[in-house]
Amino acid sequence: MGQTESSKKQSEKSNTEHVPLLETGTVVFNQSMLFSRLDNLEDEEQQKEEIRNYIDTINNLDVNRQIYDVSKSVDWLNVKKDISFEELRGKIVLLDFWTYCCINCIHLIPELHHIDEKYRDDPRFSIIGVHSPKFENEKDTANVANAIKKLGINHICINDSESMLWHNIGISGWPSLVLLGPNLDLLLISLGGGKLSYFESVIEQALSFYSDSLTDTILPLDDDQIRDDRKKEYLSYPTSLTIDGDENIYVADSGHHRILVLDSSFAVIDIIGSASGECGLVDGSYEDSRFNNLQGIYFYNDALYVADTDNHSLRKVDTLERTVSTIAGTGKRGMDYEGGKEGMDQILSSPWGIVVHEESVVFSMAGQHQIWKYSIDSGMCSKFSGTGSESNLNSDNKNDVCWAQPSGIYLKGEELIVCDAESSSIRSLDVVYGTSKPIVGADKQPDDLKAFGDVDGDGYDVKLQHPLSVIQFNEESLLVADTYNHKIKLISGNHCETFSGTGIAGTTNGSLEDSQFSEPSGLLKLSGGCILVSDTNNHCLRLIENNTVSKCNILFFDLEDEDQGLSFHLKNGPHCDGDVCMPASAW
Repeated sequence: MGQTESSKKQSEKSNTEHVPLLETGTVVFNQSMLFSRLDNLEDEEQQKEEIRNYIDTINNLDVNRQIYDVSKSVDWLNVKKDISFEELRGKIVLLDFWTYCCINCIHLIPELHHIDEKYRDDPRFSIIGVHSPKFENEKDTANVANAIKKLGINHICINDSESMLWHNIGISGWPSLVLLGPNLDLLLISLGGGKLSYFESVIEQALSFYSDSLTDTILPLDDDQIRDDRKKEYLSYPTSLTIDGDENIYVADSGHHRILVLDSSFAVIDIIGSASGECGLVDGSYEDSRFNNLQGIYFYNDALYVADTDNHSLRKVDTLERTVSTIAGTGKRGMDYEGGKEGMDQILSSPWGIVVHEESVVFSMAGQHQIWKYSIDSGMCSKFSGTGSESNLNSDNKNDVCWAQPSGIYLKGEELIVCDAESSSIRSLDVVYGTSKPIVGADKQPDDLKAFGDVDGDGYDVKLQHPLSVIQFNEESLLVADTYNHKIKLISGNHCETFSGTGIAGTTNGSLEDSQFSEPSGLLKLSGGCILVSDTNNHCLRLIENNTVSKCNILFFDLEDEDQGLSFHLKNGPHCDGDVCMPASAW
């Protein structure tokens, strides 16, 4: 991030509090005008001509199309120094309006990466990610910087914490794409991303149309900031946790695209997936298998079931044979809202939380706001709950229930406890009959997905902020990772109160009241009643024991991966830094 003085930024933001909406409105530049016409043209040359005509028409409009300059009021990321909007003149610029909680924004990243790679050596074009936060927690630039690393975003980004550019252009939803001409003027707006293949064609034609007006000045992209340094950490953005009958703990080491197996003393006894943190979709042995940003994991009958989120697949780890196999999903995201196919013929969309109930793998499909089931016996995969509309709608009729990016789930008898992340609520689903009911959080109006905060209380009066994990604490209570509030919350019936955490991201250990977390997103109850927490943005595990929070020191024994040139050593070995054991490649 480019360095700026906080006081200066706050002054600039106060001066631009009321950013004007472009008087032209956005309808003139809406992608549907162009893309619908392109849909009716099969010939590639005709499509190019249609795009050139569109650009010429927009270029000759006698209206103000120039966007508001917010460059001094935002924080810049993935750059060596802050950039002024003037430095973007003479370029075709693609603005991606995103927020890091949004699953649809996450879905768009690989496609943007493809465009970025295509034009990486062409200084006449640039992608700028305009982070426009939904949640209060997402306004913090440090959290956005973490998200950029976690999601592998390589292009320049700004954190527009007050959404000034969003209001200036009239954006109405995430994600949205805006293409700018060489004078920072609007060419095209697309809510939801639109068809990226068409956007590529428009970019190509815009580079040709404006060729005489474009410059080849190079923007100060910071390769050091972009470079993935997570391989130096022993954990990277850990998420879900589960345990087997021998009290071995499985950790979804999501940033390293692997699973760590720990014994009860937190010593690493095995690694499932790449020791070096390489991602992919590969079945086979523990050593050869690959995952991609896996989230939920659940141990059942000598098998570990995995929601391999960015591979849009379900995986099964046979812990006796030490093998990994894909049991559902094609490896590519699809949008099938009913299912009914078997195994790898069934497309999925960002599976997240996962449990097993009566020989069925139950998993949250965050990518299309549903709960699905996979039959272990037949391999059949199908929708169980959710229309696919993003909403916080509970109902006694299973066909009416709606979810809003359901994430972490926990099975309590025949009741599935669901972290409904985008409605910031904890909800209950009957896994037999499909009826749902509220527990805490959200709003009575099911379409209000902005009823978030940090408020203890009862029922709808409770306010959470993007919770991602829930477990049973005792017979009467649940524990919830209130992720964006950096807290652990205790729920008893319909009452919710803070259990641990100050609400400010940090690393402080100690009493429940004084301890700090940073976007915790995994919980596990150990024998004896201790609670293990995946403290995700702190890249560590924390232990809650005897009303005290402490950091778990993970011990790496001599595990070697000759192909990757990696070896791990004991904490008290010759190559350790404090309480962190480093891969040999990081020395």
